[in-house]
Amino acid sequence: MSVTGKIRIRKATLRDLPLLVRHRRGMWEAIGPFSKKALDDGDAVYRRWLGKRLRAGGAAAFVAETAGRVPVGSGAVFLRDIDPFPGGPRTSPHIISMFTEEAYRGRGIASAIVTKLEDWCRSEGYLVVTLTPTRAEPPLYLRAGFERTWLMKKRLDAPARRSPRT
Repeated sequence: MSVTGKIRIRKATLRDLPLLVRHRRGMWEAIGPFSKKALDDGDAVYRRWLGKRLRAGGAAAFVAETAGRVPVGSGAVFLRDIDPFPGGPRTSPHIISMFTEEAYRGRGIASAIVTKLEDWCRSEGYLVVTLTPTRAEPPLYLRAGFERTWLMKKRLDAPARRSPRT
């Protein structure tokens, strides 16, 4: 797929795992603030988690790169287990880890990656895909045809002995 300025989007392979981890870290740094230790720990967990899913076919990722094969963006989708309901699927695709290098933002790269992720979901037989945007991203996703849903959350007090999970 072509985007402004000769950027192409290709499906990621396991060889791209270090790049996908680096881009996810860049996403979290932009959302910030996280300590270096939290980011380092998160990198290690994500590398194992995504690698396992890419190998098993429970995830896909796409990389945007220049004509010189310099990676400038990426995004992924994984299949979440969902609660069973009559006639429904057992998993649901969820887009994660969207990142575009700062110098390449505003050129349609993220939109092109989302389109590739949607195409992958369709090819796997899914009719719905979800994502969780940051506060700054809704215009991008609304333009891509996503709609707000009624998901609600409540923060709970963490038990004294355990580290909190979000």
